[in-house]
Amino acid sequence: KNISIGECENFIRTYEPSPEGREELMLSVDGFTQFLLGEECSILNFHHRPVFEDMSQPLSHYFIASSHNTYLMEDQLKGPSSVEMYVRALRKGCRCVELDCWDGDEEPEIYHGYTLTSHILFKDVIAAVKEHAFATSEYPVILSLENHCSVPMQRKMAHYIKTILGDDVLWIPDNVDVDFLPSPESLKGKILIKGKKLKPEAEAGADDDEEDDGGDVSDEDEAAEMEKGSSSEAGQESTLEQRKKSTAPAKKIKLAKTLSRIVTNQAVHFVSFDASAAAVKPFQMSSFGESKTQKLASAYPHLFANYNKRQLSRIYPAGSRVTSSNYNPQSAWNVGCQIVALNYQTPGEPMDLNDGRFQINGKSGYVLKPDVFRSEISLVDINSKSPIPGVVPSLFKIKVISGQTLPKPDGSSKGEIIDPYVVIDVHGIPYDHFHEKTKTVQNNGFNPVWNESFRFVMKFPDVAMMRFCVFDSDPLGDDFIGQFSLPMSSMATGFRHIPLLSKTGERFSGSTIFVHIAKEPAYSLKKNVLTRLMTFGRGHAQAGKPQRVNCNSIDEIFQGVSQDSLESTTLRRNLEKSVGKFKRSVGVSSSATMLQAVASFSGKMKEASVDFHFIKQADELILKRDGETPESVLKIIQALEEVLNAIEKLAKKAEGIVKKLMGAYSAGEKKYPTLDEELSKADLKGRKLEKARESFAWNMQMIKGQADQLSSAKDSALYEMHQIVDAASSAGINVKFEF
Repeated sequence: KNISIGECENFIRTYEPSPEGREELMLSVDGFTQFLLGEECSILNFHHRPVFEDMSQPLSHYFIASSHNTYLMEDQLKGPSSVEMYVRALRKGCRCVELDCWDGDEEPEIYHGYTLTSHILFKDVIAAVKEHAFATSEYPVILSLENHCSVPMQRKMAHYIKTILGDDVLWIPDNVDVDFLPSPESLKGKILIKGKKLKPEAEAGADDDEEDDGGDVSDEDEAAEMEKGSSSEAGQESTLEQRKKSTAPAKKIKLAKTLSRIVTNQAVHFVSFDASAAAVKPFQMSSFGESKTQKLASAYPHLFANYNKRQLSRIYPAGSRVTSSNYNPQSAWNVGCQIVALNYQTPGEPMDLNDGRFQINGKSGYVLKPDVFRSEISLVDINSKSPIPGVVPSLFKIKVISGQTLPKPDGSSKGEIIDPYVVIDVHGIPYDHFHEKTKTVQNNGFNPVWNESFRFVMKFPDVAMMRFCVFDSDPLGDDFIGQFSLPMSSMATGFRHIPLLSKTGERFSGSTIFVHIAKEPAYSLKKNVLTRLMTFGRGHAQAGKPQRVNCNSIDEIFQGVSQDSLESTTLRRNLEKSVGKFKRSVGVSSSATMLQAVASFSGKMKEASVDFHFIKQADELILKRDGETPESVLKIIQALEEVLNAIEKLAKKAEGIVKKLMGAYSAGEKKYPTLDEELSKADLKGRKLEKARESFAWNMQMIKGQADQLSSAKDSALYEMHQIVDAASSAGINVKFEF
């Protein structure tokens, strides 16, 4: 669909082994095989490999690749620390690294406090950041400082940051007042410092380092959390002692003014979502342990998602993970958390998902969050059984066909033959978690064939990840062979190869899984199938109907487009259903292209000696029959005519409906600043007021989603029509163009 003739010619020149084929632009069987194994036919969308996303939005609108305790090579208690770990993380595209800073004998050092981990010099890490920060990605790097140093050592830290990093450090004047963070695009080549910060009046004066005796800030950090977590897990504190600690005032530490001045992202204590909305500024951010993140995401998912539209959230592993194990980052991504920090030194499923998330968009370390996590007026409750407004659930059909030259597990004997099977895991919001696996193929790692199909109905695929993993079945414990993880929004459809990666992320040469991927809107399913696959709560039938806000001035806006919204849904569904019916009538699968379906149609018409032609008029395609039509093919012709009628209706009506929907959306945007005032006039209070706000956001999100989906459906419909024309022309069917 998005491939030009020129790109096709380049594919032939790249993959065709014979000089004659390259010269005549003809692809042989060998060339086609090589093409299928090339990057263009990988399961990862070829167009998503370079930077393809809008990089001009606020930093809070992106997922950001982030490392926890970056300096550690192994465990959290006695393992070695190394500057090389910063080099590896930065060159991998990580954009937020952590520096735990403590007093050394003469220099500030980095190590894991209260443990036996080895020490490295702060200045050596800063020098490594200077050299490698932008080797892989030109987009901003965040240095997350956990500062436990004395004021003299802090002054040295500030000196090294200024002299070594120089103009790379972002400086923000104290009097700057912004509503949103700057964008990755505007911060190319810049380094941001995250840490504690004094109030502007406390930073004033003391330009001479010798006069900088610092100011007081609270000491809430991960080291303290780890100390609490590890001791409580070991059962060394009573419940009463823990309660006393949790209610005690935060310990104060001294912060050097020179260090405070270079901090751009101020670390602040999180109190509540309401308090943050009222007082916290965009350049202020909070850190959350994995346990607290889980609790907030479970109890207040919509508030957490709204908070993350404006503020940066940093999530870090529990202190009890002394072996440097990782948590699943998906639960934090599900509510829009940006800086989800993991132990990069520890391979496994969490890091596979993280690497998969950030392999797209040029490996820039920044991935744009789904629209509902960015739009100011949106409601996302990931725990609700109801559809997410403006998001059409999708059906994914995945057929695992075969494997090619699968590697043996680590430690295998020379003559051992593996018994492979494939596991598919889907990680998404709570209703989008799936686990499936194929049968085991005995004694064949060279070219195992599975030919097994799976179906997944996803409520919110744009935030979900899919992981394909191959195992060797063994009575003593199945062995890992290889895996590949990717965002479902970047998964290409059609016949695709999946390259297999090792535990540490290296690609196995020539080892792949061959699959077929199909995606379609879930509303095209028969109702009984949809019900069996997924529970929708309020029901997909109501997904296009506005909810009452119970405020006349607001309801007038939404009720005015209620019919347009429902018609938008109907037009899209009718096209999907008619296309599906036509494909079934000509005997091709639902995943076949319209080119393939029309080619099959043409063959059946020739067999039945039916003469017909097409008339192309602007955005309309008409099928004209010449002479008698046998009963045997009448239903097939009628099915194609239904497709053409559905395309015509959608193409003609889409623009007007979209205009009305966006008009209502604009009217809602104008009402939004005074929404509470309008709702108060309607005497809405307490839970009724909260429900009215939710209904308003739901309606706005639904209307915007309907408009976007209808615009996209029109583009797809016109593309389907062009495919019909191309297929007809290729089959020698007359197409008359009338203007």
